Amino acid sequence: MISIEKKKHLNFCAKELYQFVADVESYSKFLPWCKSSIIKRNDESYFIAKLEMEYLLFSGSFDSKVTL
Repeated sequence: MISIEKKKHLNFCAKELYQFVADVESYSKFLPWCKSSIIKRNDESYFIAKLEMEYLLFSGSFDSKVTL
């Protein structure tokens, strides 16, 4: 299994970071390895998103459960 990890210090407050995480459809605008992201299911406390990723020679997609 491939694991990609990136750490970065951000100068944002918790509310702003929450808004970034919740805005899945905009991930490709600020995550360079994210080619597309769509919400497949949206419930009251979480959503399921399909993320298509591409990094160097690797590409693929996966579903992510995001709990807000």
